[in-house]
Amino acid sequence: LNDTHAIQNNINEYGLPNKYDDMFHKGTGRGFADIAGMDDIKHLLLAHVIYHPLKYPDVAHTYGISTPNAILMYGPPGCGKSFIAKKTCEESNCLYAKIKASDLGSQWHREGLSNIGELFKAAERLSKLNNTPVFIISDEADGIIQIRNQEMSAGAAAETNQFLTELETCSQRGIIVIATSNDPKQIDPAS
Repeated sequence: LNDTHAIQNNINEYGLPNKYDDMFHKGTGRGFADIAGMDDIKHLLLAHVIYHPLKYPDVAHTYGISTPNAILMYGPPGCGKSFIAKKTCEESNCLYAKIKASDLGSQWHREGLSNIGELFKAAERLSKLNNTPVFIISDEADGIIQIRNQEMSAGAAAETNQFLTELETCSQRGIIVIATSNDPKQIDPAS
């Protein structure tokens, strides 16, 4: 009975598990120790994402340093964007999920919106349960955060709007998005 009561309290406080919970995991690598070179990038990520906001939140709060909602990594194919994103999650010792547009989109208009919402709900819930931020790596982000224009379908526009809405306050909910793209000009400028 006590276990049932504890489970019910967790559900009430953190929400119900959903299909995206299983996508989140901790990396098994050695973080930045697995990256040869790229010292400037590692230093930026350590200073602005990992050390101050995540590992030393009291210091960050004292100096007004806030956790970013999102980070955009861009460059030509094969330059290591996704690899560095994964190693950033490992270095921070946080859960992460790597997603692409096909993981969230749907041929059914409303299902894509629901999938995006459920992904962020799962991330927020896991962040609260573990008392640590959770990363969402949006690989090839231009597939989900497309530039909104007259030519795009209503479903794609709605999915972009939903993702941008979730992105607005995600750091306050314990979520950091790392987006990767080969061409950042294809990502909606509102992001």
